Parts: sequence; structure tokens; C-alpha cells
Amino acid sequence: MVVGNLKRSYVRRALALFAALLLVIACGGDDTPAPQVAPTPTGARIAFPPVEKSVGSEGGTLELQDGTTLEIPPGALGASTAIKATLVRYEKTDGTQLRYYYLEPEGLRFTVPAKLRTKVPQERLEAAQVTMQVHSTLHEAKTDNSEISKLQLAKLAEEPPVRSGELAYAVPHFTFYLLAIAVDSPMYLVTDIPAKYLLPGDLLFVLTTIGGGPNWQPGHVGLFTGGRGAACSPGFVDEVVEATAPAVRKHFLEDVETQELDPETNTMITVKKQGTKTGDAHFYLGAKRPSGGLDAQQRLAMATGARALIGRPYLEVGGPLTLYSSFSCVGFTEFLLDAVGKGAIDKKQELIASVPLEQFRNTEYVREITMNPNDRLTMPFYGTVVHPAGTTAFEFTGRYCSGMPCCDGPVCNDYTIEADPATLPPGATFKVKSHGKWELDYLAQPQDAGKTFTIDLTMTSNASLRSSFWGRSDLGILTIKDKFTIKVEPCPTPPDGGGVQLGFSVAPIQAIFTQQLFTTDYSAQITNPTGQSVVTTWSGPDCATWAPQGPSAPINDANANVKMTWAHPHPPCDATTQHADRTIKLEVSGPGGIVECTYPGAESGAGPACTTKK
Repeated sequence: MVVGNLKRSYVRRALALFAALLLVIACGGDDTPAPQVAPTPTGARIAFPPVEKSVGSEGGTLELQDGTTLEIPPGALGASTAIKATLVRYEKTDGTQLRYYYLEPEGLRFTVPAKLRTKVPQERLEAAQVTMQVHSTLHEAKTDNSEISKLQLAKLAEEPPVRSGELAYAVPHFTFYLLAIAVDSPMYLVTDIPAKYLLPGDLLFVLTTIGGGPNWQPGHVGLFTGGRGAACSPGFVDEVVEATAPAVRKHFLEDVETQELDPETNTMITVKKQGTKTGDAHFYLGAKRPSGGLDAQQRLAMATGARALIGRPYLEVGGPLTLYSSFSCVGFTEFLLDAVGKGAIDKKQELIASVPLEQFRNTEYVREITMNPNDRLTMPFYGTVVHPAGTTAFEFTGRYCSGMPCCDGPVCNDYTIEADPATLPPGATFKVKSHGKWELDYLAQPQDAGKTFTIDLTMTSNASLRSSFWGRSDLGILTIKDKFTIKVEPCPTPPDGGGVQLGFSVAPIQAIFTQQLFTTDYSAQITNPTGQSVVTTWSGPDCATWAPQGPSAPINDANANVKMTWAHPHPPCDATTQHADRTIKLEVSGPGGIVECTYPGAESGAGPACTTKK
């Protein structure tokens, strides 16, 4: 949903620390399995009319609109019962099927289990990575302020399948069922955009796993909350906030590390993103955004809300309940998206079961950045391909390779990434850096200002023999076509305060949230090429304790970073009380005039800015 009139309520909603977030979303910790969640039909929108039939001790069959049948065997019921089966939702895309069934009367139990028999897209299983799960509310759901716990995977009623291309699941009693055949992708092209060019509110996805290599079981997502202060700003904030064990925390988005292939052991290299998840079992997939993007006020609200939740407990669904709001990784990011009206997961999916894959599918890759003249972009490109032995079982799939080549004995998958030279910006290069990793290098020139460059990318994988549910198959040559756009914008002319010519400049204030709860560092970069003295003065809300750090005034350095630590109380300064003005201010006086920079309180909806005065 695109929100037209944005209001301050975005921020207030994002800051509602104890809000009742009833997302039933699962997300894994570092090494332990992450059970998913039990659903409830409350609030689900019915997409298809129910199928109803009276069934007695002789048994009977109900056929739903998607071809799925509910088979009640003889002797399962002791008396005639009105049976109702509803296909709540059936979503089918190229390679993906998500189906939700509600079986009534709820709680009805059978002497002999019924069967929910559904068709499986065999042709797609031959050609893509598959995640296939069936969930049901066979346990009572328990909730705390933010998650629903308890889940049981449905079990196969026939193993191996009696009919080709069909699977039958046991239904011991009636409830809400989810059949998710998520044919994700046999490979990914990753554009690893440097933190400098990301924006607050960007979602950072990681393939992670409970064992055996990276995949979407359970996957992981964090929220980028840093970014560049302004165009042509000399600095930027590299900051990620995520929900992971033991609590919501912040860290930095560092460079990708690559280990070279060992030619003797043919060991896979490791491509991993430091600061999101580390280790051979994790793989960074890049940044995504909700459809239609976010505006500046929504980004500010999400970043502010995320920082306010630092220290809140991490909840692995199925774990013990907690007193305060706690979050799984995708529950955390979806909560913040919901707070600004940009939720990425359909409510019906939230009500039934969801992992980061659902949020990943419903968001868009960041494939465009904005640079300024004299910016230098050094950006890695790499990929991942499904492991040759990554086969789907009845519930889980195999894994993606954490590096290339991806081998299973003598059988290997490998890939190449190419950029069309004719589409590169002037002077840019696109070269192999190591096995499985390419790099774009581009120095934006002053004459490039106002221009847009769209680079054509091609990833080609030789996905040779690979096992599948129906045997081994040769996927042959797989290709991804993509584009990456670079806009070069001229540096804006700062307001001159009525003709004031300064001998120095100040970048907008940046907030650097510390690991210590209720403590925030604010910093600003001063560029002073003449080396003449400048004097700084900080001020802020009277409900805070201030401690200046960094260079003491006057400053004569060509470049200096001044910092102020704000130890704010708990609860923090409340805009609804007498401390209505929560703006942090920095005044820098030097040769030619004065620059006043402000970092407004979150409730204002404004961003940091600097103005020049006489």
C-alpha cells in the first residue's frame, strides 16, 4: 500500500516498543533450527468459495478449486458430519505455489487420518531450487507481544508417493493448513552495493541454514539504518540493526571476504558478508526495498524505530515467552515496514507461516544508486548456484553453494558474470577479482554530472547434473539478465546565508547508536582546508546528559570530526511532555561566518541539515 499523506504517526508507531506485533514469522539464529509458527484463521480474506459436503462413516472426497482433494477414508467418522474445505489463497507464479486451506469444523478429529492430496509442479522441480513445506496448527498457539509460537510440520500419508506428481499429507484433525511450494531460484546474482550508497530502510538478506550449507531454511534479514548524510557529504554512517540472538543489536556492514579455491582439495571458496551473518553456511544476497520504495520520512521513521528497539530480546519462534516485545529477524523488519504502511508480507501469510523468503519475494532489488562527481565506486559482484546435490525432500531442500565452483564429486556447477562494455560509464572497468567474484570500478568525473548510466549484466551458470525428487537431471546453461543504474548528480550549492563565503564546510550531523542502551553519539565532519580556527558548540534537550568528545575548540585541523555523546534517560525524552524540543544542534563558527546544523527529534519527520549564517 502506498501512503499518500505521511504523518508523524509513522515515527510514533515505529517507536511503540510494546506494540502487539502478532506476526507469525520465523527466522533462525546462528546455528539452531528455527521452527515456524502456528496459524490462526482470524482475519483471513477468503479468495475462493468453500466446498461443502456431508460425510458419514462410509467416507467421502471433496475437491477444491486448485485440484487438491480432501479424502476422508471409511471409518474415519462415526456419524454424518458437515465438512467444509476452503482454499483461502492460491498464488502461482513462475515456479512458485503458495496454497492455504482452512478445514472445518475446526478441531474435528478422525479415527483414521484423512488425506490432503495435492499436485506438485514436477516440471518446475526438475528445473529450479525448491522449498516445500506443509504446516498445520496441530498444537495450541501461544503468543507474547510479538510472535506466535508452536508449530508442527504435516507428515506425508504416502511415502513414496503413490501417484506421480502428487503428494498426500495426513490430516489427523481439522485446522488451518499451509502448503508452500516455493520454487525460489536456481541461482542469484548479487550486486554488493557499498554502505555509502544504501539508504535507511533497505533490507539486507542472507541465505543461512540450520546445517548443510546456505539456503532459505531459515534465512535471515537485517535493516540498514545508516547511509550518506547528504549529497557530496564527506562521510557516511555504516550501520545495520537486526534481530538475532541474543537481542536486537547494531553493527556495521563491512566488505565481502573471499577465500580462494584450493586446487588440491577442490574446497569451495567462501563468500560472506561480515556484520550480517558469518561462516561458510551463510551467504549475503544484497539489498532490497519494498515495492514503490520509501520516502525520506518513512526511512527516518524506520531507522529511528529500529534503533529504539536495540536491546529488545530476540525470539526464535517456539522458544520461551518473554516479558517485553521480542522479535525474530523478519518479524523485526516487517514490524518496521508495517509501521510506515509498507508491509511486505501479506497478512494471510503472516497468519499462517512465513520465513524471510516471503519478504524477499515481495520486495525489489536495489539496482540503482546515486553518485556525485569525484566519487569512486568499487563494487563487488558475485553469485550463488544451487548445489548439484541440493535435492528437495518432502519438507526441505538442498543448499546453495557458498562459493564457486560448486561440486558434488565429479559434478560441478560454475558461473560467469559479464557487463556489456558498451553500457559501462566512461573510464569504468568490470574485471574478475577472484574465482566467483567480479568488481566494478568507476570514478565519477565532473563532466558525468547529470548523466545516467545503465549497465547490462549477464550471469551464466553451467548447472550440470543435479539430483532432484524424480532423479538426476541436467539443468544445462542457466542465465540471469539484469541491469544496474548509476546516476551522477552534481553537488548541490549550499545556501550562502546572503552572500557569506565560508572558508570551511560542515557535513550534516550523523547519529551513531552505541551498543549501550539509551546512549547515542552524534558526530559531524568539518572540512577546513585553510586551517584557520573554527569553534564548535553543541546543544540539545535538557532531559539529557551531554559529554563532548573529539577535538577541543578551537580546531585548526584541515579535517576534523566532532562528537557529542547523549546519555538519555529511560523512558527517553518524550515529545508529549515538557521536553517537546528534542533537536540536537551544532554551531560551528569560523572564517567567513557560522554554520548551524540540526538533527531534529524523530517525531518531527525531518532529516539532519546545515544552514549558513552571517
